[in-house]
Amino acid sequence: MEMVQMLRENATLLKLGYQFELPGPRMAATGILTRNQDQQRQKRMQERKAEEVVEQKSATSSNQEVPTRKIAEMVKHQEVCNKAQIRKPKTKKLKNGANEKESEDILKDLRNNLKPSVKSRHEASNLPPPQRSGRDDLMAAIRGSSIFSLKRVNLT
Repeated sequence: MEMVQMLRENATLLKLGYQFELPGPRMAATGILTRNQDQQRQKRMQERKAEEVVEQKSATSSNQEVPTRKIAEMVKHQEVCNKAQIRKPKTKKLKNGANEKESEDILKDLRNNLKPSVKSRHEASNLPPPQRSGRDDLMAAIRGSSIFSLKRVNLT
């Protein structure tokens, strides 16, 4: 227990190469070492955050050096583009100069061509029925019978 007390006082110790025989001191030492490791990890995380903040400040100061003239030109360009889009009348333009009636005809042709033909349906129905096994016949007979028609069998 004296070693555990020393571990409590020393927050910088991360590993200890000693095996405790009793479970009480062993668990206490493990908890203290885990606490020390967590503290070290938290310190590293705080240092990384501080470095990131410094980097972000330096990056924002370098971004502020953009000339204001370029910004003004970009704003004017966007305003001109927005006005040009507003002035254009909204009309339906179809590819290859086709009008709406022609496009509807094309769509109808496509739909008709994509539907399965009637011949393929009839050909599938002309196939011979699949062969039935003895089990299929038995199951069909059971399904077709009623409870009253079944015979009781004595097990001996």
